[in-house]
Amino acid sequence: MAFDAAGGAAAGRVLDLLTPSSGRMVCYGMLSGVPPALGLATVLSRGLQVTGCGGPGWFRQILGVHYPEILEHAARGEVQPRIGAVLPLAEAPEAHRLIAGRSAKGRIVLVP
Repeated sequence: MAFDAAGGAAAGRVLDLLTPSSGRMVCYGMLSGVPPALGLATVLSRGLQVTGCGGPGWFRQILGVHYPEILEHAARGEVQPRIGAVLPLAEAPEAHRLIAGRSAKGRIVLVP
């Protein structure tokens, strides 16, 4: 299983790493600025599963609000991130330990 937030050519490279007949990929972003470059022929010939999520419909389904509305709520300070820990960058190994041990209660923020 692979999760791709980058899109672009990076998504195609991730797709190439999936196990034939059982590989699955979730595309949920375009941090590269372009949609995922995925070849349908590759997906079909290798028996892969690709799922995408995002866009205005996804926000309404998951968050219960239309996409522009969530931005308005955030601008008014009504959306508060759940931060579980703020650690100095030097303690990145501790952050990884918290995540791997599933003991993180919210986002972990690393600061320089």
